[in-house]
Amino acid sequence: MSEMHPAYKTKFTVDIQGVDQSLLEENSILEVTLTESLLTPSIQCRVSIQSARHVGYVKDFDQLAGGRLVVVADREILALDGQNSTFYTDQPIYKVSERVPFSYQLDELMISACHDTLLMDSSRRVSKSWKCTSPSDVVSDVLQQCIGAAQLDIESSMPQRTYFAENIHPFQVINQQSDIALAGGSDPSFLHYMTFNNNGTHHFRSLKNLTEQAPYKTGGEANLVNSEKGVFEYREKGLVDLTFGDPYAILSYEFPCDFDILAELMNGFDLDGNPQHSVLVLNPFNGLHSILGGDNSGCGMGGQEIEFALSNIESGQDEGNCEIDVEKYRLNRSARMRLLESDMVALRMTIGFNPNLHVGNMIEVKLPNKIYKENGDVTIQPDYGSGTYLISSIVHTLRPSGFSISTLDCVSKAVGSGMTRG
Repeated sequence: MSEMHPAYKTKFTVDIQGVDQSLLEENSILEVTLTESLLTPSIQCRVSIQSARHVGYVKDFDQLAGGRLVVVADREILALDGQNSTFYTDQPIYKVSERVPFSYQLDELMISACHDTLLMDSSRRVSKSWKCTSPSDVVSDVLQQCIGAAQLDIESSMPQRTYFAENIHPFQVINQQSDIALAGGSDPSFLHYMTFNNNGTHHFRSLKNLTEQAPYKTGGEANLVNSEKGVFEYREKGLVDLTFGDPYAILSYEFPCDFDILAELMNGFDLDGNPQHSVLVLNPFNGLHSILGGDNSGCGMGGQEIEFALSNIESGQDEGNCEIDVEKYRLNRSARMRLLESDMVALRMTIGFNPNLHVGNMIEVKLPNKIYKENGDVTIQPDYGSGTYLISSIVHTLRPSGFSISTLDCVSKAVGSGMTRG
């Protein structure tokens, strides 16, 4: 194997600001991990270090509390390919943990940092009401006014409804709004998550909208002979230049879950993929009631599992209020979120470090299948598993050797319509 070209390596620095600098002497970085997830309303940075012990004074790691962890990284090959090549994050340190004597001379420990807004969320509570306000407007108000979030990406949602936050944390408010928010008037798949984009961006987006995006593309022209611009492709292992050196090369991949019919049945879909959720809705103001959802029959007196919910359908205006539309979101919300859990990951793949990819991005994946013909010719067609995926979580791993990677967990595009298959 040839020596890795310097442009393919990831160069990075780790700095801790606002602390006694003697704590940072005779330390070495083992690894940096940077994590995003669609199921987490924050981002996290963890730095594993070795620290010399017998240096003439005692290192008090409690003094790291209140310091700021700054990580700057650059992978030159991305710039040569017309992409952004740099990464930057500046976060408060909230924990030092996993400190173990590696030897008589060294301690190994983990320094963890998170976004400022996560700490703000834990330190504040919201007691406020909104009359006939959309979930997206409530979320925007809470993020800006309560925790001072600077970077927002808010998708418009319905319905307008009256809402009371009763002395709960800001992210709890947003979680309650996610549960009732509808995309396109009927799709209950909103998520509150964060990415490292612009040093921390809060997103309030629906799976429906995310899966309708075009796959990730870059702004430049493909400079690498074997690259198809913006398509991530697995290639047979060869020289470093043609594998790790290619920003679009998939280094490894696996399929944790191609499909799970049992999970779909447990989530309320029948064997043909039709939703079978049911909810009994009652309006106590006018006596109207109805059963919504599947009509599958069971054995004997059995039937579909039924939930119960209160409604103000057809009485909201008379109350001087707006209808809460429980009929639209209550049926499928839980099942939609279940599709993002770890055991539903359709594709897990590793590529060279790429700070441009974030959770919520769609990506196009191409896996080759060689077809050998009788005359000796070989043609390549897309293998099973090729297609378009939604990134549900991503972990960037930075190593001093320069061999830094991004590991992506992806779910099927079909989650936008409530399925694991398709």
